Amino acid sequence: MNKKFRVNVVVMYFKNTNINNFQPPIFSLLKTLAWLHNLDYAIEPNSPAFYVSHLELYGQSDLIYFRSTSDTQIDAKAFRKIISDIFYRSRAGMLQGAQVFYQLQKTLPQYPFPKDYIRPLNYPYLEVHKDGQTSVCTSFQEIPNSDDD
Repeated sequence: MNKKFRVNVVVMYFKNTNINNFQPPIFSLLKTLAWLHNLDYAIEPNSPAFYVSHLELYGQSDLIYFRSTSDTQIDAKAFRKIISDIFYRSRAGMLQGAQVFYQLQKTLPQYPFPKDYIRPLNYPYLEVHKDGQTSVCTSFQEIPNSDDD
């Protein structure tokens, strides 16, 4: 077991970009990384945290929170490298309408891990923590009252 860590990933969509072309594959890829590395995750679509009114280059942004568990077998540095490697190389291709990056560690206290989150179990099961309640469902079921299916 490695040292406990958190990594927040920000997805910023360029203005006039149809986010429906980018958001589903980005979310799917990030959820898969959570499955592969046994990370808790929460997705905050259309997060107001990164809206900058004077910066006209970007429109909507999403914030994806990751947190290690006792089953996580990767460290923070390696996980951040995976994020960088995947999305840095993709900028010239599939992701011309979005920029994906992880937040610096020193900013994490401003964005605490949410109380509502998902913990991947053995595929295809998910442990959903919502409003103080825990339920188990499959990745094929719609997660109750969730924006991040």
